[in-house]
Amino acid sequence: MPEKYDREAELRDLLDTAREAIRVAKPDSLSALLNAANKLSRDLYELENPVSSASPTPPKGREETAVDIFKARMRKRDTRAS
Repeated sequence: MPEKYDREAELRDLLDTAREAIRVAKPDSLSALLNAANKLSRDLYELENPVSSASPTPPKGREETAVDIFKARMRKRDTRAS
């Protein structure tokens, strides 16, 4: 019988690898690595806390920023990919 896939362990390993890469990366390479580490960290948090919301809701009366729109698109893309 094949071994059960452990998403949490995989995310932890990838996050450790990303952190190590950040430590030794050149400044011009940091942005992509930080984005990847943030995404991995968020995915791990969502996996460990399935009932909680991964991101707080924006305060009432505040318009959506470009960052909010971008994050929503990325979440939608990631949901479709899995």
